[in-house]
Amino acid sequence: MYIRTIKHTALPLTIAAALLVAGCQDMGPGAHRGDSEVARAAMASEPLSIREMHRIFANRTWIWDEGAGFMNARDRTFIAWTGSEASASYADGTWFMTPRGEMCFRANWGAINGSGMKATCFEHRTDGTQIFQRRRPDGEWYVFANNPVQPDDEINKLRPGDAVFSRYERNRAEVARRTGG
Repeated sequence: MYIRTIKHTALPLTIAAALLVAGCQDMGPGAHRGDSEVARAAMASEPLSIREMHRIFANRTWIWDEGAGFMNARDRTFIAWTGSEASASYADGTWFMTPRGEMCFRANWGAINGSGMKATCFEHRTDGTQIFQRRRPDGEWYVFANNPVQPDDEINKLRPGDAVFSRYERNRAEVARRTGG
């Protein structure tokens, strides 16, 4: 499967996305306000459309440093896991996109020290040669994908299919065991 977002050039979707990777981030002061080169380029670009974001995230697992989340396209459900044993947590919720180029998860996170609802959004913009991403509301802009996609691009952390469920179930059981619920 391919997306046609950057100058109408196909990007392989087997290469995918992930959360903030230090090598891809512009961590300079004021990067979210437009003070860095990457932030200025992002702010001068256009938001990704809902259709473009759907092509990137639908039915994909986003691999994180200590966990992963799956965005189901059929019913827009979102499940995730992070940590293990005493730091185990899991999430049940939904994912959605906005015309402003945002892809968001709204989920109830369960953990040994409690649970709660949390919404997390990532903003996406493109200048026709790169896709930029930042965590909302005030994360630093970084290059999410180049054209052509580079080996260290953040988009490479998205994998087709659900690679979350077994660890999600394991963490859910661990939280229940440790909390008596």
